Amino acid sequence: MNIRDKFVGALVGTGVGDALGSHFEGWSFSSTIELSLEDILSRYSGIYTDDTEMMIVLAESIVKEKGLKASTFIKELAARFNPGRGYGYGTSTVLKMVRKGADWREAAHIVFESGFYGNGGCIRVAPVSLAYYDDEKLLLKAAEYSCIVTHSHPLAVEGCRLQAYAIGLALKGLDRRDILKALLKLAESEVYSRKLSSIEELLRKGASLGEAVHTLKNWGSAPDSVPLALYLFLNSEDFESAVIDAVRCGGDTDSIAAMVGAIAGAYYGSNNIPLNLAEKLEDVNKITGLADSIWRLKSP
Repeated sequence: MNIRDKFVGALVGTGVGDALGSHFEGWSFSSTIELSLEDILSRYSGIYTDDTEMMIVLAESIVKEKGLKASTFIKELAARFNPGRGYGYGTSTVLKMVRKGADWREAAHIVFESGFYGNGGCIRVAPVSLAYYDDEKLLLKAAEYSCIVTHSHPLAVEGCRLQAYAIGLALKGLDRRDILKALLKLAESEVYSRKLSSIEELLRKGASLGEAVHTLKNWGSAPDSVPLALYLFLNSEDFESAVIDAVRCGGDTDSIAAMVGAIAGAYYGSNNIPLNLAEKLEDVNKITGLADSIWRLKSP
């Protein structure tokens, strides 16, 4: 498998996971766990949410600047964001303030002071991983800067770094057990260290999805979604099984499935994403083109 296929897989995988989970967002685990594969696929429209819209804008800004420039990204995101895509309160607040002329640092700080540590920065980060996967220090720093423009809480930033690093290691084709070991070394806070350690135990004993959700949680904060997304990827057999299980976990289904889709897409490659999902994805040609553009930046 070549790296170009993995680049495409990461970005298209984000969009597919997002669109697949969007219909079920907010459903309880007791409702989603009963869904069959046919139940989930029959509701797949391919229409993405704010999660993929942010990812697209981030990728476009990286292509434009030939790397991450946080000020360019936040200005373009504020100018182009569509509230109808379902942006969360915190992100919408920051973007509206920036659109009115506020400095993004001030806007993000105001929202941060309210205790906001949502997973928006984590969901959109895949283009950063593509651009910097071969330089660990730059990858982690770029992930941080891509996050803080809207999500400056330390737990949001740490979640973004973990997600970006996981995608980067998946692009390199690292063994999944080694990916988890690397993430455990990267974790700094008590909550992420504890949950990543729990992943080891859940995988070891072949836990049910119910036990995984109970242990790791499935909601919209970074600490309550990034660990579950990592677990679902590590427990998967292929791309489809990973994102379907993400939907079956309930809660913040679109965001968790998008994060799972990014890692699984990077690991398994675009050819492992079922055609019935990829071809129906809104703006799939644009998303594929952005992956190609970042790949060309990395390939003289």
